[in-house]
Amino acid sequence: MFSGEPVGTDLLEGIGGEDALRGILLRLYEKACADDHIGRFFVRLEPDHFSEKVLGVFLDIFTNPGNKPEADLGGAHFQSVRLGLGHKHYDTFMNLFREALEEKGVPPDITYQTLQIMEDQRGGVLQGLKQKRE
Repeated sequence: MFSGEPVGTDLLEGIGGEDALRGILLRLYEKACADDHIGRFFVRLEPDHFSEKVLGVFLDIFTNPGNKPEADLGGAHFQSVRLGLGHKHYDTFMNLFREALEEKGVPPDITYQTLQIMEDQRGGVLQGLKQKRE
């Protein structure tokens, strides 16, 4: 466990910097594509496009924890939500992200902080679920 609130630049440094984050995202992409539960949401994306596009969003999220990211997460995931993306899929994503962080040697306290920040993004990513129900 960690004490205190995560500080964005320290968190990014704890992950290993921008290049390390890019490598973690590529590993996450590989794991997600191979996963029976969420793979269908990733297979249409090219790895380099995924890592570069998502890298900017993750950098924004990790360097400004607690603030809403500039990217429209709901809009970016709206089609996937229409195709069935939901909380169980986000849970799977989080587990695969944790595995990717651990595989790349990110310390446990930084992994925990990172996952907390990503958990805070769940509502933004899945906001289309509310619209889908209406």
